[in-house]
Amino acid sequence: MSANNIPKKSRGKLNSVSVARSWLKLGILPVPLYPGSKRPRGGKEWNALRVEHDTVPHFFKSGDNVGGLWGEPSNWIVDVDLDCPEAVELAVHLLPETFVYGRRNRPASHYLYRCEGAPTYKRKDEEGSVIIEVRSTGSQSVLPPSIHDEDKDRYEINHDVEFTTIG
Repeated sequence: MSANNIPKKSRGKLNSVSVARSWLKLGILPVPLYPGSKRPRGGKEWNALRVEHDTVPHFFKSGDNVGGLWGEPSNWIVDVDLDCPEAVELAVHLLPETFVYGRRNRPASHYLYRCEGAPTYKRKDEEGSVIIEVRSTGSQSVLPPSIHDEDKDRYEINHDVEFTTIG
């Protein structure tokens, strides 16, 4: 398993169909997101969407960002999303090696694991800012090579290895 077939960059609009199919081959159910956004298409029912290889073109439009649907729908692949610089800095020393991605301005901020039954979890600091989030069933994250909604920074793969299974 490798993400080598996921386009690293594209000129013009993102080839969302190709990108979505590449993530699907890795076992992650893709979610169509509005271009340059983390907001899913499909309204309130976005997390019930089950895209298959043949149906990708029906859901993804050219230029759409691509998200990943975590947990049970993706065979228990979950995203450990590190939301503060200190968490990113510590993760390389504390978390098991696995597939990692992030943005150019915040690399290595998403660690993907296979963890059956993992719940979604969020930890905040005293001011209410999120430190770390485990995204599982019912949640999604923007995937490479999509564009971040706020700073227009491109997501990219930082460590392309198999998803580590943890308990």
